[in-house]
Amino acid sequence: MDRNRSLSQSLWQAFRRYALLPMIMVELALITIYVVTNQWVTQQTKQELVETALSESAQIANRQAAIVDAQLVSVEKQLSLYRESIAAVLNEPRIKWQNHAQWVKGDGGQFYTQAPLDKDGIAAFYSALTPPEQQNLNLIEQLRILTPVMRQMVADDSWVQQVYFNTQDSLNVIYPFIDVSSQYAPDVDIPKFNFFYLADETHNPARLPVWTPVYLDPAGQGWMLSVVAPVYKSDELIGVAGADITIANLVEYLSNTQVPWGGFVLLASESGKILALPERAQQRLGVDVPQNHSTKQAKQDQTDFQSPNMADINGAEQLLATWQDNPDSLQTVSLSGMSYIAAWHPVAETDWQVLVLVEEDKLLARTNTIYHQTELLSLILLAGLVIFYLLYFQFVKNRTHRFSQRLNRNLKKLSSALAKTGRQEFELTIPDLEAPELNRLAKQITQVADQLRSNLFSLRKNEARLRFALESSGESLITQSVELNRVEVTDNFADISQRPEKVFELDEYSNWIHPDDREKVLALRLHAQRTQQPLSADYRLQRKDGSYIWVQSRGQVLRDEATGHDLIIGTITDISDRKAIEQNLRAAKDAANEANRAKSKLLSSITHEIKTPLTTILGIADILRYKSTDSGHRESLGRLISAAEYLNHLVDDILTLSKLESKSLSVSAERINPHPLIIETIDWFRESLETTGTEVQCELLTEPPVLDLDPVRFKQVLTNLLSNAIKYSPKNSKVKIIEAQSEQVYTVTVKDEGWGIPPLYRDRLFESFNRFGREQTAVEGTGIGLAICSELMNLMGGEISYQPQEKGSLFILSFPVRYS
Repeated sequence: MDRNRSLSQSLWQAFRRYALLPMIMVELALITIYVVTNQWVTQQTKQELVETALSESAQIANRQAAIVDAQLVSVEKQLSLYRESIAAVLNEPRIKWQNHAQWVKGDGGQFYTQAPLDKDGIAAFYSALTPPEQQNLNLIEQLRILTPVMRQMVADDSWVQQVYFNTQDSLNVIYPFIDVSSQYAPDVDIPKFNFFYLADETHNPARLPVWTPVYLDPAGQGWMLSVVAPVYKSDELIGVAGADITIANLVEYLSNTQVPWGGFVLLASESGKILALPERAQQRLGVDVPQNHSTKQAKQDQTDFQSPNMADINGAEQLLATWQDNPDSLQTVSLSGMSYIAAWHPVAETDWQVLVLVEEDKLLARTNTIYHQTELLSLILLAGLVIFYLLYFQFVKNRTHRFSQRLNRNLKKLSSALAKTGRQEFELTIPDLEAPELNRLAKQITQVADQLRSNLFSLRKNEARLRFALESSGESLITQSVELNRVEVTDNFADISQRPEKVFELDEYSNWIHPDDREKVLALRLHAQRTQQPLSADYRLQRKDGSYIWVQSRGQVLRDEATGHDLIIGTITDISDRKAIEQNLRAAKDAANEANRAKSKLLSSITHEIKTPLTTILGIADILRYKSTDSGHRESLGRLISAAEYLNHLVDDILTLSKLESKSLSVSAERINPHPLIIETIDWFRESLETTGTEVQCELLTEPPVLDLDPVRFKQVLTNLLSNAIKYSPKNSKVKIIEAQSEQVYTVTVKDEGWGIPPLYRDRLFESFNRFGREQTAVEGTGIGLAICSELMNLMGGEISYQPQEKGSLFILSFPVRYS
């Protein structure tokens, strides 16, 4: 907070930060939620509309493809009936040529009808390639009889433009009548028209109706396509029957197809050539479909249909590739810079595709309008919110200024009262203020002044007591300032240092510190300043007569608010007498340690001296018992051996304890299996077990881990535990040795049924020469076995622990398991 800021500014800033800004953030968050929600709803609506349009377009494409397919199938069926009719009348001997007057010879040697045969009859043309003597005019007469069939085909199906029959010898019979002499060249090769070859045995072995590519009709009907069917007689191809459909009919049909949202339908081949395209679609896609025109004196099929290809439309490459891979699908595409909903479906009888296109902009026009209106409304709301808060800010700022002026007048009265308190003028009279809260504050200030007056009196009294206590204890207050290079002390400092002055330079005081202690004291002083931690140091201080005394300085770093400097305030005490006592104690401790080392050396020497005759006694006694035949002697020798072995074991424990106390014992760890060591230890007690009737039960692991152990010390620990279990258990009892292993720890548990260890002694369980109240019993022992076990386990990196039991004792040896 800026301390130079006025109350009015502070109130205005606080109100702006904690009231107005959160309110604005909430309003902006709500508007943001509104805009985001609106965008989400709009996107969901658009997606739903697109999915609906795709579904509807797919249905239209499927329906229109089905209609076109059904129409083509209908034409095929009619053509099949026409072909059967031709086969029925073909070369009917009763039907002869009637020498019709309409039949004339042209200048180029061709023969043709210059007028229809009969009313609304057929037209016929024989090419000059067929000489007159080879012409089969009876065939014309036979086909004339089928004029009602051809007329019916044209009348019943609006798509059928004309019906014809072409022969191998270049005869063409067609309905309705056309001026064949003006359309065909005199020497036209008729089998080369209407894709005659599509019906031969090579191209159409099944002899089914076949649809031709789009071609330019030589009869003047413009661009069209035909369905042709072969006519055989005794497996000889006589001719081809056909029916023509003009592209104009397809365009007219597709133009009348109603597509929602202003869409349109077009027809294209699988390769992408556009066959039928409404005029409105041509304008939208920027393509032109050529107009119908006739070809005069054609000699062969004109198949160069100059229709645009889908590939010519900008962006249609992906659509064309998609429908070639998947002939029945739907998607959103971009054509000529506009986005369309596209759906297509193949026409089964041809390689055509019915394509339905719906402009996405028209589909989403209403939704986009609503969205833009909502956006405009959001901007208006935001602008209104900005204007409102600008006006509101100005209103609140003026109100805050007036309120702060009133508050300032009252605060000045309170400030004046506090200033008097600071000058220790505790008799305060504060006039009535303008708010109950301020009056309560004024009352509290008055109470604080009274309390300060009381506290000041108590402080001065306590200061006098503290000074008296320090003077009585011989301590002196000391205040050190590193920044000011200044030290202040109280009267007692003169008794400590023989220096009557109470103010020194810090550097001068530092020079009085013994050179060996000076760096330590300076480092402690610097550390206390940096960490703000209490300071405590013992050092030697030079007195005025040049002698040194031991002093203890303790202090705490405090900040002087008046100067802003750190002060180390504490006490300094003469501890020379205490240091002399500590020196004497240290000398006594060194003497005790030296005596302890002498004791350990003596014990080690004595135990070595005892072990030699013991070994001799054990050897001779064992030989005598082996050779003696007197049972009484053998029993006496057995007791002698048992006592010697016990004494030998006791000497080993004392020797081990001596080495442990002198820190001269080391262990030699080996990677070993603990099982053989456990078995050997149990065997060593075989005679004791037989004498006491004690039974040792083992629960050993099938596959124990390999441990890092000193085998001698491991057996020594286990021997002490097993010896205690046998000694302190009644006869004919059981001792259990149990192995266990967790993931990281291997344990050996020794459990007996003896007296157990009373709770009083459990805290000192592993102390030396502690027999836990069994000193007056007949059981032999020194009380050092468990202490040796604890020390040896620590040296081997293990641990020994005790668990209280209702009956008996349970000791656990734990070793870490190391996997190699």
